[in-house]
Amino acid sequence: MLVIRVSITKFISDDQPGFVECKFTDVWGKEHIVQDKVPIVTEKYLDADSEYPQEGSIACQIIKEWNDANGLRIFTVTIAKPWSVDTIDGETEFDLRKEQLSELDRITETSTAESPNVRTNFPMNSDIISYYNKRAKEYDKIYAKPERQADLLAAEQILQRIFADKNVLEIACGTGYWTQKISYKAKNILATDINESVIEIAKSKDYPINNVRFLTSDIFELTPAHKQQALFGGFIWSHIKLEELETFIDKVNSLVEDQGPIVFMDNRFADDNNLPIVETDSFGNTYQDRTLEDGTTHRVIKNFPTETFIMNKLSGKAINLKLTPLQYYWILEYMPVKD
Repeated sequence: MLVIRVSITKFISDDQPGFVECKFTDVWGKEHIVQDKVPIVTEKYLDADSEYPQEGSIACQIIKEWNDANGLRIFTVTIAKPWSVDTIDGETEFDLRKEQLSELDRITETSTAESPNVRTNFPMNSDIISYYNKRAKEYDKIYAKPERQADLLAAEQILQRIFADKNVLEIACGTGYWTQKISYKAKNILATDINESVIEIAKSKDYPINNVRFLTSDIFELTPAHKQQALFGGFIWSHIKLEELETFIDKVNSLVEDQGPIVFMDNRFADDNNLPIVETDSFGNTYQDRTLEDGTTHRVIKNFPTETFIMNKLSGKAINLKLTPLQYYWILEYMPVKD
């Protein structure tokens, strides 16, 4: 893929997946400014704390090649193709020198130590369902990290307060860690997950007041006989593709009664406590490589939305929004707006 070499000068918005400003100068000395999504110009994970300027690139196509009066080879290119990019002035065509252009394969099968944000050459399984099926028996070890215990206790107290004496629908219940915590205070829980293997582990946990039922089901195909008073989704938001998020929210909102609280909990990104982002696709979805105890490595979608992104995404779909940031997690509570 042909690209224009640009300088990424600053981070301008944390709306998912993050926006940056880039600059380059054409052969006539005119500076051009592009403001676009981070994945459009780099495979690196960038935010407001990243160092600037740094190198970036914008995909382009050559319109024509020609020589100026001094015999210098000029390339007229467009950034309208392949990714519909333009400058802040609406310009899309530029005259550039050969050294301003480069061939770049944004998704390469060649492993490189210098660039962690490209695919490596070992077998990958990016199927999130298969990944959690294989991870089932070792999943709960994530909750044993000493540095996260204060957050886990705080989250447990928040969730028990919200769901006290309510009939709760839990989506993506996994191995039942949060199912069990919520069950101590909830009236009843219908805990669902697409993977039978994690459901079996969840069923094996102790539920003192026998108030939990389990159902193996895909969230998008879930059609319970009755709407529940409340809904909880733990660590599912981050695994939903950005291009499917609106459909996901609409589906979730349809599953609860009017005025019923919907709660999501998920991870905040911490450089010292999270696996690095190794890939960002054209939609802005981010991915991590995770190695299981059996030695297999899986490329897993894992998005880290900002508070601004979450609030914007729920605009017109939710009321009484409250987002509680913990050190390692965030908890979102809201009531759905019904059509």
